[in-house]
Amino acid sequence: MSRRASVALSCFALALAFVGAARSAARDYPTIDVVFNANNTISATLNGAPLGTSSGAPTTIPPGTYNVSFTNPTYVSDMQFHLEGPGVKLVTNMSYGEEPSEIWVETFAPGSSYTWKDDLDPTPVFTFVTSTSASVGSANSGSAGGSSGKSTTPISSGNNGRASSTDVVGSAILPLRGTLLGTVTPEGALSLKLAGKPVQNLKAGRYRLTVTDASKKAGFNLQQMKNSAIALTTTTFTGKRTKTVTLRAGQWFFYPTFVGKKTYFIVTS
Repeated sequence: MSRRASVALSCFALALAFVGAARSAARDYPTIDVVFNANNTISATLNGAPLGTSSGAPTTIPPGTYNVSFTNPTYVSDMQFHLEGPGVKLVTNMSYGEEPSEIWVETFAPGSSYTWKDDLDPTPVFTFVTSTSASVGSANSGSAGGSSGKSTTPISSGNNGRASSTDVVGSAILPLRGTLLGTVTPEGALSLKLAGKPVQNLKAGRYRLTVTDASKKAGFNLQQMKNSAIALTTTTFTGKRTKTVTLRAGQWFFYPTFVGKKTYFIVTS
């Protein structure tokens, strides 16, 4: 084994040990699981049930302290989770998708309303509320999966590497720059324009990208060099689709799903 491979393996083992220690330290609280999915959506669950609703009556959980456990198995980079309500403001993009997991500890007040969303695609907004009693911080609360009915001590940042957050985590959200228009012709040819002109150079930021796809074989993929692709449309989709994308400094390109011609452009800071 090369020296570089040996060092990389050691670093990976240390990272696993750190995550394992974090999860061990956080075991006394019920866990809200948040997943950054490969299809650029975020899911949040508690005991396997969805946390929050985007319409109708919100879900209800006991007040108290919870682990908020994040996983990003495919290193998706263009999403930002935003949870907010009385005493809580947790915002993370998992270091722009470079971290596969992280754990935060948050305490939800009794009789309060909380929301979560993806800041880079802000609809829908999911809402949940807390009941006025049966706090999970001091007693087993049944449906929320209270730990063991015993009192627990809040976890400090020294135990799990992540302090309970009341401020925005990581870098600020990049500004919204404008609207990009992508097209896929029936023959599978792709184009990307800003203000009617083919894209060659862009400023780093967030863009609303609307793709009009008339092909049943091509699809529209957007990708930064050395990062995962963003699939705006697929081979089975025809019609119009809009998504907010975050373009960071570097070389980007777009191409059809069957990996035909790649068209490159530069994003500057």
